[in-house]
Amino acid sequence: MDEALLAKLTGRLGDKATVEKICSGFGEVYAVFLPDIIKSETNLDVEVAYLGCDSGHKNDLVANLGDNTTLVDATLRNWSPNITLACGNSFIITLMEHLLGAAADAVEQPADRLLSVIELELAVMVFDKFAHFSMNLIKPICADEAPVFTSPHNDLNYLEDMCKKHERVAYVADGFYSMGGATLVKELVALQDRYGLFLYFDDSHGLSIYGERGEGFVRAMLGQELNPRTVIIASLGKAFGSTGGVVMLGPKQHEDIVARFAGPMGWSQCVSAPSIGASLASARLHASPELHQLQQKLRANIRLFDELFPSQHRGDDYPIKVIEIGDESLAVQRSKQMLERGFYTSAVFFPIVPRGKAGLRIMLRADLSREDIMRLGTAAREVMGQK
Repeated sequence: MDEALLAKLTGRLGDKATVEKICSGFGEVYAVFLPDIIKSETNLDVEVAYLGCDSGHKNDLVANLGDNTTLVDATLRNWSPNITLACGNSFIITLMEHLLGAAADAVEQPADRLLSVIELELAVMVFDKFAHFSMNLIKPICADEAPVFTSPHNDLNYLEDMCKKHERVAYVADGFYSMGGATLVKELVALQDRYGLFLYFDDSHGLSIYGERGEGFVRAMLGQELNPRTVIIASLGKAFGSTGGVVMLGPKQHEDIVARFAGPMGWSQCVSAPSIGASLASARLHASPELHQLQQKLRANIRLFDELFPSQHRGDDYPIKVIEIGDESLAVQRSKQMLERGFYTSAVFFPIVPRGKAGLRIMLRADLSREDIMRLGTAAREVMGQK
């Protein structure tokens, strides 16, 4: 369009000098608030400077940017319903390098290229069907940021298919499951090596009872160095005997990421003095020969109970056994009968387990004597109508 005609139609808004003045004003604003936004989201210091402006047909301006630019359609409320934001690919690549933990002096000037699918696509999150209720509860929150799927329990074929369909997949699972059974650590690591799978394990039920220092079922199987794409979390309120939690990470830089982003989602509080004392005492025990002795005693109790009562997880060397009953009311009734015999075995039912899969949850401990286990096995057989 002729510039003179454009100026008349827009009340001189189309005048080149006016456009340059407006753009310069926008540039000054962006130079101030963009670095603050990037700093608050990434903790990285970025400088922004205004270089100039150009005018013309939008499609022509966008085309002239070239292939080394990523475009996002957007709107500005009460101003324009149709704008396009552009960002140089080199900046995005460098930003991702820093966010993934690279040291500043290790990041080289990236080559001009298109962004890969990995750099453009959000990670797909896959939750194991039997993942702990506390993790299943946050699926809607995760779905605000990424596609969320639920896989059949320990289904490696399903997970591999997801890895083939999506460039980035994060798998959320327990180490030992609260209703019995364990994750397939070695097989999952193989998928990680093949596809770059991100692994997130909740090993609350494995901490302290496995590993030379009580590091847990999953960590004990992963060697000296933890893969940067693996995160293990665990509660200190179970076998460790204290309160709070622990996060096991690979690269040192990931500690900063967790500290920055995890707090608002964790509703964390100050640790009480008794909890600190309990944690210190437990830590000393974990560094002593007593830990191994307690672990061995627990395993002996597990084997003895498996000999006395054939639960569905018999022989899996895991202290939680579930006796499946089916009907919820009957499960509650039999839990009461076990309590009358001196043993607390919680009735579990939907939504903790699928509908029609209610049962009794038996939690074995190292401080139970052989006689205790013998009486427990006898009580379970009586309540379940077995001889």
